[in-house]
Order: sequence, then structure tokens, then C-alpha cells
Amino acid sequence: MHFYAEHDPDKILASTCNGSIELQEDEQGLFMSATISDTSWGRDYHTLIKDCIIRNMSFGMKVLKDSWRKLDDGTYEHSISDILLAEVSKRTGPSGVLFFAYSTKAPYSGTGMLFNFIYNVHIY
Repeated sequence: MHFYAEHDPDKILASTCNGSIELQEDEQGLFMSATISDTSWGRDYHTLIKDCIIRNMSFGMKVLKDSWRKLDDGTYEHSISDILLAEVSKRTGPSGVLFFAYSTKAPYSGTGMLFNFIYNVHIY
């Protein structure tokens, strides 16, 4: 599992391969702790993260089990109960999720969808 800058596989910031990233699920969601490698983009991203210029996280994953529910206000709630997490990224753009495989059961594909993702991130 890699921790990327901007989902760019050429900009690996940390990895489980060398123990520089720790991921675990807790009562609040996904907990991540990483020690960013001392590379040119690693130093740049570390500074931008510490200075709160880059604050967003995004997850590359494949949904294995999910469900959809139409709410009283007409929006849809998408509940994801099982995923295959492929990578995590720190990004300058909006935070969110990069789905490698979309649910074929999705009843709605426009605005008005409600997603709830909770995560805790610690960068060293």
C-alpha cells in the first residue's frame, strides 16, 4: 500500500513496504500515520502539509459491498460496507474517493448524493 502525492504513482511519499505508513481501522474510521520519505517531492509535500496548504485526503479503492437508500429529501445515501483499499493520497484538489470499480447498482449518478467518510490522518 502506498501513500501518494496527488494519486501520482511516480510520487510515493510513504509505503507499507518499508514500514513508513501505518493504516488501521478504528471506531472513527480509517487511521493513517506516515513518515514521508526524504525525496524532493517528499520534502515539498511535507512542508505544504505542515503549513496547512495541502489539507485534503483521497482514497483509491474498489467497492466490494455497498447499498443505496433513497432519503426522504430525494437524495441518495450510499453505504459502503466492504472495500479493497489500493492507495491513499494527499491532494491539493477536493478530498474524496477515487473508485477503481464503480457499483453497477448505483441508482443515481448526479448531484444530490450523500457520502460519509471519516478518517484520521497523522503525518510525521
